[in-house]
Amino acid sequence: MKKQKVTPHVLPWLKSFLQAEFYNRCGNHHDNKCNFFCIECMKPICDSCDSKSKQHTGHVSLQVYKASRRTGIRNEIMKNYLNLGDIHPYKINSSPIVYIRPKKEEGVHKCSTESKYCSIECKVRAFSNTVYVIFFYFISFLLRINSLQ
Repeated sequence: MKKQKVTPHVLPWLKSFLQAEFYNRCGNHHDNKCNFFCIECMKPICDSCDSKSKQHTGHVSLQVYKASRRTGIRNEIMKNYLNLGDIHPYKINSSPIVYIRPKKEEGVHKCSTESKYCSIECKVRAFSNTVYVIFFYFISFLLRINSLQ
């Protein structure tokens, strides 16, 4: 097995995930909206791309949901990649989710939750300038190694 270095690029998809625009029309299936994110391709895809396209066969994809005009992801899925403990959870159809991006009021981000962070982006931004970001990369590295075995 090839030895991998732990670098700041272990989660290269996370930045693309946080910047992705979901629920736009799919470029390949014009009747569908993109509500999945392909980790390997680092882009939003639709249900048909995820389940029927040979281009994404064997790729890991994350399904996103729209709640209160914001996009979120189920905790049970995202906790495999990030520690969600201090991100405020919300519920959609009785399933806990976390929002991907913070809510902005008049273009300004305001965390006004009981938890430390209101979204994944808020937490990642807060940690991006600290040594704790290494923890996220290390966990991702371990999960990636584990999935290769």
